Amino acid sequence: MRIDPTTVHVTLPGSVVRLFRNPGIFIVKYGLGVAMVLAPAWRGDIALWSMGISGLTAGYFAAWLIRFGLKYREAMRPAVAAQPL
Repeated sequence: MRIDPTTVHVTLPGSVVRLFRNPGIFIVKYGLGVAMVLAPAWRGDIALWSMGISGLTAGYFAAWLIRFGLKYREAMRPAVAAQPL
C-alpha cells in the first residue's frame, strides 16, 4: 500500500485474494441461505454457521480497516527532522 501525503491518494496493489474474497463470502452466505430452505430441520445449526461466518468476515474487515487507518495515520504524520542538541 502506498499513500501520497501531498495528494492524499492511496494506491493498493491488486491481488487474487482481493478479487475472490467478496464473491467468495457472498457465495458461502448464499449457500447457507439456500441450505436453510432445503433442510428446515437443520435450520438452527445452519443459522449458527451463518452467524459464525458473518462474525469472521466482520472481524476480518474491521481488522483490515484498523490496519489501514494506522498506516494512513503514519503516512500523514509529518517527518520530524532530528535537530542537534
